[in-house]
Amino acid sequence: MPFQGAGKHVKKISVALLASVILAAGFIVGFGREYLHNREIEKDIADLQSENDRLQGKKLEFLGLINDLSSEYYLEDQARVKGGMAKPGETLVLVDDHDAKKNPDGKVLGESAEDAGVSNVTRWLYYFFDHKRFTELERL
Repeated sequence: MPFQGAGKHVKKISVALLASVILAAGFIVGFGREYLHNREIEKDIADLQSENDRLQGKKLEFLGLINDLSSEYYLEDQARVKGGMAKPGETLVLVDDHDAKKNPDGKVLGESAEDAGVSNVTRWLYYFFDHKRFTELERL
């Protein structure tokens, strides 16, 4: 008769073991979900950090641009170029290539046909080594 009570103990142990396995599976699933959720959060943090670094670089670029645009030299240059302004004692000279007067044949006035075929390098060579030829080119 000693084995009659053993069946009840085996049944209690198997129920306890089954409950332990279910509880352990619940913990494993819960920890697995949290682990995956934690990985997603870490990935989001890494993405946001890289975007933050990119935006910091843009911020520094814009700050440099603002610094350049607000400098005295840039403002003076813009006043000269766009406003046509000059410092006291300076003479302002504006050169506009678009208003060059042209003959009906399309050549700029004051430019001879022979002069148009001579390169700038050749003119310099004439200036230093054949000054007579250079003055002939200038008269045309």
